[in-house]
Amino acid sequence: MRHALHDYFHYSRAERDAAIVLCILLVALVLLPFSWKYLLPPDHGTWTPPESWISMVSAAEREKPSPAPPAPTVFGPYDPNHSSLEELVAAGWPEHMARSLVRYREKGGRFRKTEDLRRLYLMTDAWYQHLAPGCRIASAQPIAAASTLAWPGPRPRKEKAGVAPSFPFDPNILSEDSLVLAGLPPHIARNVVRYRQAGGRFREAAALRKIYGMTDSLFALLEPWIRIEAQDKPAPADSTDSHQPEKAQAAPHEPIAIDINQAGPEEWMRLKGIGKGYAARIIRFREALGGFARVAQVGETRGLPDSVFQAIRPALVASPVLRKLDLNTAGVSALAAHPYISGMQARAIVAWRSQHGPFVQPADIRRTGLFSEKEVARLLPYLECSRQTQ
Repeated sequence: MRHALHDYFHYSRAERDAAIVLCILLVALVLLPFSWKYLLPPDHGTWTPPESWISMVSAAEREKPSPAPPAPTVFGPYDPNHSSLEELVAAGWPEHMARSLVRYREKGGRFRKTEDLRRLYLMTDAWYQHLAPGCRIASAQPIAAASTLAWPGPRPRKEKAGVAPSFPFDPNILSEDSLVLAGLPPHIARNVVRYRQAGGRFREAAALRKIYGMTDSLFALLEPWIRIEAQDKPAPADSTDSHQPEKAQAAPHEPIAIDINQAGPEEWMRLKGIGKGYAARIIRFREALGGFARVAQVGETRGLPDSVFQAIRPALVASPVLRKLDLNTAGVSALAAHPYISGMQARAIVAWRSQHGPFVQPADIRRTGLFSEKEVARLLPYLECSRQTQ
């Protein structure tokens, strides 16, 4: 044991010399920070750059631009409703704010007065103060020049922007909401309905000009879309025969009758206002229901405007083609697949059936307490009760 410890801690002469040198270096490094100032010459603590360096720095400082603000940007006139991106930038708009304005216009936004510029997401008060004086809106007065302009006569009434016409319409039969969807401004649509309620009828498209608030520009936009049905024109009692050829010449724009439970996409697309998308939606809704029990159910199709449905309704006929649900055998998934039954109601029906026994007749659905009387009325045509489980 003694020899083992001796061999383990034994150092040769060279190893001892190296250890001593290492210790001396360590002590010198520890004392170096405290003795550094005594080792440097007295004049070595400050350093003066060469004369050439001083002159270079002075020249660079003289050439450095002054911190004074740059000359103010000249903001030119522009129309926020019509000026392009390049014209806005040339008028003094920052490019990112000009792009924001163009995107706002592309989404349907319009500027009716200068204060509307504040709607822009990136517009700040400082930039508004710079840009507002150059605003020139064709249909409104810029605020900066409002006090210098005088109207020669009574100020013209501003036209409210309406929706662009999207489908043909008959002003004698559409409701107020449907007229707005057809492209009439809300106040014009309201006046049309009031005119009809007072006993007025439109016998030709030009008769819409008599509606209060109708302007020539708005009528020119709507005229190609107005469809006055021939049967709405009353014929004099003493000249009935003379109008018969005129009625015979009026060819119908749509089929005489469409069976809503058997018509395919091509037949639906023959109706005014029904395209490929609406036809597919109507058929999908019909298959989910199990067939239409009433013509009015076509109007419940998702996304189908009421104005379009009212226009095609006279051509629709319902046939008794229904696929019914058996309240005593249908599972949760089959019940929940019906548009008139939610998933919660489907589970509750199955649970009620398990607890109380089978349904005797479809009207027993009222006993579950899951549906209102109105919901029961529209659901009953699709229900049946098999007797096999009783």
